[in-house]
Amino acid sequence: MLSQALATASADGPRCVFVQMLVFGRTLAILRVASDDPEPRLSASIQLPDELPSLDELAADPNLPDMLDDGLGRALAAAVVDPLLADIAPGDRVVLCTTAPASRVPWHALPLADGRPWGARNVISQAPNATVLVRCLSQARPDGAALVIGDPTGDLPRGRDEARAIAEALGVTPLLGGEATLGAVAAALAGQAPALLHFACHGDVDEVDSTRSALLLAPEDPSDDGRLTVTALGGAALAGTRAFLSACDLAVADGPTRTEVFGMPRALLAAGAGAVVAGIWRVDDTATQLLMQRCHRDMATQPLADALASAQHWLRGLTVADVVAMAEAALAAELPQDRRARLLRHIAVEQVRAGDLPAAGATLRRLLADTDEDLAPAEHAQARHYLALLADVGDPLAPPDYAMRPFAPMRLWAPFVVTGDWR
Repeated sequence: MLSQALATASADGPRCVFVQMLVFGRTLAILRVASDDPEPRLSASIQLPDELPSLDELAADPNLPDMLDDGLGRALAAAVVDPLLADIAPGDRVVLCTTAPASRVPWHALPLADGRPWGARNVISQAPNATVLVRCLSQARPDGAALVIGDPTGDLPRGRDEARAIAEALGVTPLLGGEATLGAVAAALAGQAPALLHFACHGDVDEVDSTRSALLLAPEDPSDDGRLTVTALGGAALAGTRAFLSACDLAVADGPTRTEVFGMPRALLAAGAGAVVAGIWRVDDTATQLLMQRCHRDMATQPLADALASAQHWLRGLTVADVVAMAEAALAAELPQDRRARLLRHIAVEQVRAGDLPAAGATLRRLLADTDEDLAPAEHAQARHYLALLADVGDPLAPPDYAMRPFAPMRLWAPFVVTGDWR
């Protein structure tokens, strides 16, 4: 049944290979099912080298993304990924089904022998198990209007800007700030399933009881904690919906057993969602906003997993000059004063990153002169603070470097994964 579902779903595209990774201490058993091969096969039995941490140890380390950038990523890929590539041709689509400790690893980002991430050789998505994947692939996409939620807790201005931009591109009105309450979201989900659901908000993972992991919405009254829990999401009607969780750590909470991953994506899939895009570690606001807006743009012409992969590749390659140019282009439009001020502050931050302190000072003074402090008080306060700091800094010792790539670290470009239907 799985092979047939893979063959049907990939009929007009590349070959698809389902890879199940079972973890037994330091031993990994890799099972493979391909769209052109109905028989499940043991692709590899891998013993992690003694010099590598176990996957349990990796999963528990909060510095995992930086460790993978510092050489561990290539060592792990050499031990686990390279042996699989004999059965996976360049361009094949890969669906990974991992047990809980392996789900913390960004397999798509691990560097191969040629230096490219595995996701540049094969577009990679995930699935909690074969049964759920078959159900996701068999669903039709709903026709309901998209539902976009941004900054419910009032402390994620970039999440608000992200939601505004995505909602504008989709032709819908977002629920922003205090509008995004449990009641408002429940009412919006009560009718026809939305074609797309996008949350740009905080997430909270309960490491003891994953069913209590939640998206944090706006409270309706002092007694309301605003937590949209896994349990509550599991009761929604989301048949075929594509769901984006632009929040932290929500793709990887342990389930009742260690044979599959439970958590927010699994709850949305249980509610009928066709696919979920979620992060596997704490995410950066700026990188996430850029990634999500680019991914939504690319979805117009590419399958979902391909759009995420191309957006990650784009983000990883952005230079400071690119980021400044995009922000300046955005300023040409009519924007709310707070959003305009945030863009100017963002330009100044990137100019500091490049080492161009005079340009950063000029941009901060432009922010103070060109935007209304009453409508952007936080940005004005920060601009004055930054100007005071710049006044105490001497002349730069090196010329500005606008060619540097600020989002090249794995922790910035690689946290998001697609679970479910990759299309």
